Amino acid sequence: MQDKYTINPSGAPQLSVIVLHGLGADGRDLVPVANYLNVPGCTIRYVFPNAQIRPITIYSGFPMRAWYDLLKEGWDHTVEDRKGIDQAGQFVFECIQEEIDRGLNSRQIVLAGFSQGGALALFCGLRYPSQLAGIIALSTYLPVADSTASEKHMANADIPILYSHGLFDDVIPFSVAKNSREKLRGLGYSVESRDYEVAHSVSPQQIVDISKWIARRCEMAASMPEF
Repeated sequence: MQDKYTINPSGAPQLSVIVLHGLGADGRDLVPVANYLNVPGCTIRYVFPNAQIRPITIYSGFPMRAWYDLLKEGWDHTVEDRKGIDQAGQFVFECIQEEIDRGLNSRQIVLAGFSQGGALALFCGLRYPSQLAGIIALSTYLPVADSTASEKHMANADIPILYSHGLFDDVIPFSVAKNSREKLRGLGYSVESRDYEVAHSVSPQQIVDISKWIARRCEMAASMPEF
C-alpha cells in the first residue's frame, strides 16, 4: 500500500476521515486544515494517503503526485483516465478496509478530498459497497459522471455529501461544480452546497462549516446500532 500520514487522537476514534490531496500536492498538504477543524466531543483519526508520482499528459508528461492522469485540457468528461481512476479507487477502498481492520465500521468513515482528491472521494463514496458516514468534496467535480448512474451502490444511496466550492475558482470553474451538483441531485443524492468568495482554496469560514458537518456525522455514527 502507498505511504500515508496519520493523525491519531488520544482516545479510541469515533470517526475516521480519509483525506485525499489535490494534483501535485501530497498527503501532508491538507494537514493544516485538519489541525484547524474543531469538533468538540468527537475523537477523530485523520488519514492522509499519498498518490503515486506519475506523468501528467496535459502538462507534457511532467511527473507529479496525482491520483490519475489528466488527458485533455478543459472539462470534456468524455476523455478521462478511467483506468487510472479505477486503480486509485481500489487504493482508497484498501484505505477504508485498513480503517475497518483497525476496529471501525464503515459507517464511521468519511471520505474527504480537495480538487482531484475530491473527485476521487466522490467516485469512491458513491460506489463503495457498504454504508459510509459521508463525503466531503472540496473545490472539485464529479468524474466519469455518465457512468455514475449504472455504477453507484445502493448502500450509499443516502450518503451525506458536503460539496463546497470557491465562487472565483480559476482551476475548476464554479460552473463545473454547479453542473456536478445538479447531476448528483438528479441521481437522487442529497447534496449540501456551501460556496465561498475564494478561488481554488479553503477559507476560514469553510473550516468552521466543515467542523459542524463532521460533528453531525459523528453524532449519527454514535447513534447507529451495531450489526
